[in-house]
Amino acid sequence: APFANGAITSAGIWHFPAPTIKGTQGRPVRVQWLNDLPNEKPTGFDPTVCEGAAPDCYQYNRIVTHVHGAHTGPESDGLALGWFAPGFTEKGLYWESTRQHGPEGTYYYPMDQEASTIWYHDHAVGLTHNNTNMGMAGFFPFTDNNEKALQNSGKLPTGAQELGFALQDRIFYNDGQMAMPDAPILDANYPLI
Repeated sequence: APFANGAITSAGIWHFPAPTIKGTQGRPVRVQWLNDLPNEKPTGFDPTVCEGAAPDCYQYNRIVTHVHGAHTGPESDGLALGWFAPGFTEKGLYWESTRQHGPEGTYYYPMDQEASTIWYHDHAVGLTHNNTNMGMAGFFPFTDNNEKALQNSGKLPTGAQELGFALQDRIFYNDGQMAMPDAPILDANYPLI
């Protein structure tokens, strides 16, 4: 697997959704989000969402991770204009250092809320749809004592029966490529599956 023994390798099969991160209420989680993307214009790039603010539409390899539903401070929120390029060489308007939580890029999630399945995804302005379609999204379930009691009593599933599902709309061309045109609507003349 590409994520073997805690290290990223080039071998194996990449998958979507991205790896699941599990948490427990009362046990903070720290995740170091790093960016190693090439600076190449992706298919389907939409510069219109940047409203003419060129610094927020380039570089093309910007990311910032947002965890939907997580209680966290602004430096770990993944604001759309808080993006960063590889090595933090370029940063968005609302980027804040996270060094107080560990090496740069380490986001802090206090896990101070009730059990739920939240999820994470890239949130960089103008690139969210591209990066999530390329697999930069995953589950982030966490548990608490109430959920554990319900699992122990057999009222909630656990282990192999506890599954995450993501339903997402996708359109593909006849050649199998995902349809992400550089236009606000799909070209009705291009053959779709």
